Amino acid sequence: MTPSIPPNSSPHELRTSLAEIDAETTALHARLRQLAAQRKPLVEALRGVIYPAVADLPAEIIIEIFLRYFHHARIGGQEPLLAAAAKNLPDWVHACGPLLLASVCRKWRDIALALKPLWSTFYVVTPETAMDSVQKLLECWLPRAGDHRLNVSLFSSQTWVLGHLGPYLEQLGLLHLRLHIQTSFPNETLQGKIPHLRSLHLSSNSNGLEALAVPITAFSEAPQLRALTLSNFPAQSIMLPWTQLVWLEIQGVFPDQCLDVLRNTTALERLAVDLIDSEVAPGPAGLRLPNLHTLKLGKYQQSLILLDELTLPVLTHIQFCLLEPPPLPDPLPAVFDNVPRFKGLVERSECALRSIKVYAPSAEYVLACLRAAGPTVTTVHLEDVEWPDYMLAHFLHALRDEEKLLPNLSTLSLNPYTLAVEVPYKDVAEMISGRRGKLESFELLVAENHRIDTIRPKVGELDEGLDALYALETEGVKLNLRTLQKLSGPIDSIMVYPPLPPVDL
Repeated sequence: MTPSIPPNSSPHELRTSLAEIDAETTALHARLRQLAAQRKPLVEALRGVIYPAVADLPAEIIIEIFLRYFHHARIGGQEPLLAAAAKNLPDWVHACGPLLLASVCRKWRDIALALKPLWSTFYVVTPETAMDSVQKLLECWLPRAGDHRLNVSLFSSQTWVLGHLGPYLEQLGLLHLRLHIQTSFPNETLQGKIPHLRSLHLSSNSNGLEALAVPITAFSEAPQLRALTLSNFPAQSIMLPWTQLVWLEIQGVFPDQCLDVLRNTTALERLAVDLIDSEVAPGPAGLRLPNLHTLKLGKYQQSLILLDELTLPVLTHIQFCLLEPPPLPDPLPAVFDNVPRFKGLVERSECALRSIKVYAPSAEYVLACLRAAGPTVTTVHLEDVEWPDYMLAHFLHALRDEEKLLPNLSTLSLNPYTLAVEVPYKDVAEMISGRRGKLESFELLVAENHRIDTIRPKVGELDEGLDALYALETEGVKLNLRTLQKLSGPIDSIMVYPPLPPVDL
């Protein structure tokens, strides 16, 4: 703001006023230089401060930090993908995890050496040329784990490590092996010596079809084995106590191979499959898994074959990719008509579904699936949603207007929503109001996407919708609406609900 000059001021008065301003400016600049000089040593001193709040943390807090920071300690050389970036390090002496923590200070060393879980989970990536060095390290490492259960991961050339675990094999609780199909497995090392093994993860460099050079029999006597993951691994090459398993994940195999495994795992409670394409259709299986309550199917069409083959009377949670049929001549082949297949599973099993997670194509196709899910569903999560504005509005209107559509729905999530849309606050508010007393939580997360070609809502509609959402929140509805980019001018200031808190700088 320019200061006013008194009228009829003489030249002398003007020069006097200017001199006063210049003098004050000079004094202020001198004061600023003085403050800057005083500030500099303070900044330098603060850079060297070790804050007592960090140095004097209670041991139990440090322990919690340690346990959260390290999940798998590495023994041996760099992983192949990292080796090129770490050529200056010897490929056999590098170790991370508790050794790294113990090298910081005396207090951390005492805690790390005494904390058994830090030493109980590790993986080895060392070649056989460094066997002696790793063996010596294991002799110091394993006693630190005490009687804690061991979780060990080994890769193709490290199965020799199993022979050096010795008496610690009885503490083995989880074992992850990645094998070459041409490599012979040391069955005699583990046979009958792993009484507490509960989880086994096997993967190979094959496509799941080629058998191993020597069948694996080491795990046939594992009385506590309950969880199994087979990834591109030929199931016909391994002997297991299949009937004990309650959790199974199988991927990279043909549908008929998967069904052969399921015929022997009738006690399963959780099943996750991701199958590969096969030119040969599997024969009718008619498998009944009386204890299976959770089913997760992969994103490819072959995995959906299980919708036709299984009967699951206690199924409560299901996740699958609701593939939309391709444009084919009528009548549509049954293999692509996935909604009736899903409906057939629900009706055949006479199950009471509680939650459903779907990778979503069109809104109408998803609505058809949800209508088939039955009235007992309380939780719905739609993932990878890519609908234009009108399709999202149609979906919300159907939930608002159809009384028989998911009458007990309490939690609804669309995350991520991968097509750029303005959050339809008014439609969301109307849908939630129409389900008042039932829907307790709603989430819509719009991921960043540069395809901004949607119709913009009017500012008045936005204000009306936001007011309704504020009112619903006061009634206890949990709301989380987020966009990861600014989409248009009118709603830049209200692009999220609830508003994000201010950031303290």
